[in-house]
Amino acid sequence: MTDMNDHESRRSTALSLTYGGILVALAWLFLILPDVFPIGRLFTYLLSSLATVAAFHILGSRGSVLVYLATGVLAFIWPGILRSLLYLLGVGLLPIMILRLRDRVSLTSLRIIVHAVMTTILIGMIFLFGVDRLFKRMLWVSRRDLVLVAILLFQVVIVIYFYVFNLFERLFLRRILPYIRRHN
Repeated sequence: MTDMNDHESRRSTALSLTYGGILVALAWLFLILPDVFPIGRLFTYLLSSLATVAAFHILGSRGSVLVYLATGVLAFIWPGILRSLLYLLGVGLLPIMILRLRDRVSLTSLRIIVHAVMTTILIGMIFLFGVDRLFKRMLWVSRRDLVLVAILLFQVVIVIYFYVFNLFERLFLRRILPYIRRHN
């Protein structure tokens, strides 16, 4: 005799695995898209991180971390180690940090923490991989000033990311998540 709770538990696990797999595939697709089509790498990386936001609201905190890690592991296969590290230490980590900290600290503190941590990671990546390798398209600036220009532009990108993050999350919570819950 089959227990009804056991059936619901299996269904819930199957749905979680399905949603997790779809979100990992979507995030990975955004990471490899610039290799196939000539579109902006930074733009697609930021889009890939939004899959983690969706995972947070569908699968919870642990599920979003699993989606983030699985995407990072797949990125080691393709597009490669450097871009996988950029995802794992950069844009993939960014939404997890925002989602985890926003209920614990004020908005101003959150923004300061995010800017400080992400800038520190950027500087570490510059020293680890070299400014020329990370910013090939910005060689119109002298090498000496390239690090400063990259850091300043990165601050603008983070501000824009906060805006896109909030818009996507509102859209997701108002339109997409109710649809998902209705059809489960």
